[in-house]
Amino acid sequence: MLSSLARGLWERGGMEVHGLFLRLLELGLEPLPTGEKAVVEALAPITAYRTEAGKTLYFNPLNREFASLLEANLNRKAEAWGFPRGV
Repeated sequence: MLSSLARGLWERGGMEVHGLFLRLLELGLEPLPTGEKAVVEALAPITAYRTEAGKTLYFNPLNREFASLLEANLNRKAEAWGFPRGV
């Protein structure tokens, strides 16, 4: 997924954000980690929530449901990019 995104940005030479074209000068991809776990650093806070009966419930990262909501969200995004489940 990231490789396709990077290739598209490289071919276009950059991207436009709020009317300003950001030119891409250099691009590098790190290899995927091997093994079962990877450490991911978020550049912005991650929020996990669920809405029930008109109420929005926010979850603390220490709550078990936080991880399952995050995983479900990432799976939906991967499917939107065309990746089948389980890949």
